[in-house]
Amino acid sequence: MQRLSAILVRKEELLSEWLISTMLNELKSTKPEKYVLHRDPAAISLFVCVLESISKALSPGTKLDVYTVVQRPLMPLFLEAFAEKPTAKDARYVVEVTRLWQFVVESTTDGLEMVSAQPDQLVRLLTSLGSAYIEPSLETDSPLERAIGGMLSLAAYAMRRACEASLNPRKMFGLFDESLLLLFMQVASASKHCAELCESMYDMLHASLFHVECMGRFIAVLTDKPTKLAEGEQSYVVSFLDIISKAVAEKNDELRARYVAALPGLLDRYLQAAALVCSETRSMATTTLGLSAVAANPLSVTQAETNTSCLGMYAFMHKQLIALKTDERALAAINQLARTYFSNSCFGTTSNSSIISTDIYQKQADALNSWLESIIRPILDDQQATSSALALALDGISLALDA
Repeated sequence: MQRLSAILVRKEELLSEWLISTMLNELKSTKPEKYVLHRDPAAISLFVCVLESISKALSPGTKLDVYTVVQRPLMPLFLEAFAEKPTAKDARYVVEVTRLWQFVVESTTDGLEMVSAQPDQLVRLLTSLGSAYIEPSLETDSPLERAIGGMLSLAAYAMRRACEASLNPRKMFGLFDESLLLLFMQVASASKHCAELCESMYDMLHASLFHVECMGRFIAVLTDKPTKLAEGEQSYVVSFLDIISKAVAEKNDELRARYVAALPGLLDRYLQAAALVCSETRSMATTTLGLSAVAANPLSVTQAETNTSCLGMYAFMHKQLIALKTDERALAAINQLARTYFSNSCFGTTSNSSIISTDIYQKQADALNSWLESIIRPILDDQQATSSALALALDGISLALDA
């Protein structure tokens, strides 16, 4: 045995490769046209346990190579696993596939890089998972919802990393077309009871939509200076604004309510991204998401332009919601939108006065007055207003006083 050990200097790795290969072949579907795991959660669980045991037995700091764990292309394995919408009986299967994904991404060399290098396939996976998560028949906080949410959160993190690492932010922005952006807005709204998933969705949208290279274009459009942009650069920012307008005008009440509920979160991420690209507010920013991209490619954006663009984004979203002021869910979103903007430490009315110009303060005061006159006063004057509408109006008044 000593002589054998001297010859097989990689005996642990060789044994591991043989064991993993054998188990993975047993797990794969027998259909030649399919590269998919059998829907057997116990078998997948055993496979992951073996992987974890092997990983623990390796030398400190050593990880299994991702190609040892999965010898063939990685993403098709997970795409096929979620090609069909999971049902209640699939909850454990989803949990075990998620464990396998987590091991590959976190405990192998190049696992995260491998999945992040395939954004088109990540989009397909996110679409399948997102569609399953917002399925009306999916019960809130059920085992299946928690299982899908866990996998969705991990996939969103991989997509965020893909956006951060991309050398072509405009291409990444382009992946989030109307159907995809609206889907993720629904997921963000539907997951508010699950902070981790909700945060992952907004992180992904932040990294894809509000990358430093995209922010220069947003600021140019929102400050009415499109001449600063090369031909075609304005179009995809305008496309984003058009998608938001269409979402708020959605005829289906339940769909529209989810889109509307996502707007304050999107505004918050825009404000965070704006704080990073402006040198005067960078030290006050509440996030480091996107900071490395800013350091590598700093924008030449003035304080006045950044402030104006943030007020412009708030005003744009607020204007879309005004038409829905008879809908109490929209009223709640309007209040939250105002709270998000006016309480922002960099650009709101409570920010350091040295970085907000008198002109911006006046425009903020005008926006507050417009909100009180067009939204709050009519509710207070309506003798038939519901108690919940009155509560929202009083909340609005309190918020305005703080601002």
